[in-house]
Parts: sequence; C-alpha cells; structure tokens
Amino acid sequence: MLWFNRDSSLSKLIKDSTVYTELSNGELVPHKLDLKTVLKNKPEYVDILAKALIGCIPKFRVSNNLCCLYPSVAATILVSAATTGVIKGTLLVKEGFDYFRVIGFGAGKEIKEATLFDDVSYSGDTLLKMLKTAEEQGILIKDALTIIDRCRGASRRLREHGVTLQSFVSVDF
Repeated sequence: MLWFNRDSSLSKLIKDSTVYTELSNGELVPHKLDLKTVLKNKPEYVDILAKALIGCIPKFRVSNNLCCLYPSVAATILVSAATTGVIKGTLLVKEGFDYFRVIGFGAGKEIKEATLFDDVSYSGDTLLKMLKTAEEQGILIKDALTIIDRCRGASRRLREHGVTLQSFVSVDF
C-alpha cells in the first residue's frame, strides 16, 4: 500500500534507508531498510514522519491512542507527533515488554483502546509482543500501524489475532 506521492519526502526516506548487497556478478540488490541510521544522520526525517503519522490517523481510521516499543525509532517519531494534540494518548512499552508508561496527552487517564505503532514490520514478532502486553493491561487493540511493511507475514499473523495492519508503504525485497 503506497499512499503518498512517489516524489515525496517519504519516498526519499525509503531510498535513503535502503541498504544494498553486491552479488557475485556485481549486481546491487536491495537487502534491508535501515531507518535508525538514516534518522540519526538526517533528523529532519523525524518531523516528516511525525507529520505523516498525524495525517494518516484519520485516513486509516485508527485509534488516536498509539502504543510503541521504547526505546525505538517509532518512539522517537511518536513523541514528536504527540506534541500536536492529534494523538490523544501515547503508550510506551518498555523494551522488556513488561509494562506500559503513558505519556503525552493521555498521561493520567485510563486508556481502554490503542493502536500499535512501529517503524518497520517484518514477521510481526514485536507487534505481537506489544499486543500481548496491551491485552494483559486490559487495553483493546484492533489496529496496528507501521511506516513500512516488509511483507514477511506480519499482516497475516496479526489478522489471526483480530488486528488489522496498515502501513504507509509496503516494500517487498
């Protein structure tokens, strides 16, 4: 699913974060996406992604309480986006997946429903761990949102748990 203009800053981000591998015949093939390094070297992309995230919430009709792993690329984007007021609650899952910390506009409020958020989805392992943590806390999760879906099974695995995965872009290489 590609919902932004191919000439946009998000398209440039995909190009900038693609890591290539050289085959024995000299051909370069895309190997992986490295958002973390690109965002570290080009911090302006954090604002671009935060604005894209804010814009996609009504488009994708997902909960405006967002949940992501912390520390992570997604958390950096989410914290930047949370300052706008569009996102009502920001839940950060500690890396060990053992608790939530509510920050942003949802701090001090009980959050009953949220959308999982991650920068890149592959097989869905991280999203499923966050889903389990959310369910243990009594938080309903119906949707997951990623910047990039690598088409490695995350959508299918989440759907088996009643969660719909939506992405800014799908990249299959």
